[in-house]
Amino acid sequence: MLPVVAYNLLLSIELLTNTSRVFARRCVQGLEADEEKCRRNIEQSLAMCTALAPVLGYDRAAKIAKIAYETGRTVREVALETSGLDKARIDELLDPASQTKPGAEVSGGGG
Repeated sequence: MLPVVAYNLLLSIELLTNTSRVFARRCVQGLEADEEKCRRNIEQSLAMCTALAPVLGYDRAAKIAKIAYETGRTVREVALETSGLDKARIDELLDPASQTKPGAEVSGGGG
């Protein structure tokens, strides 16, 4: 049975290789991100509150997310109004690029 298993494994690898090439050529090649739409999507994302939790505490960050959801505003807008943090600190905490880097620490404690 070993030759049959090896044959099927090699056939599967070949099929996967070919489909990957076709997928790349027909579906991925030439794709460009709509940067403005990406910015709008991240600003509207309630996941942004995750970055506020280490500073404000989970309960306050969750409350900001809830208000943002209910009012249709961004986390940034609600945080500016309700968190007591200044605009520079909120911009620092809610910087999407910094949230993609591993090991980033947020200073300041919260309740």
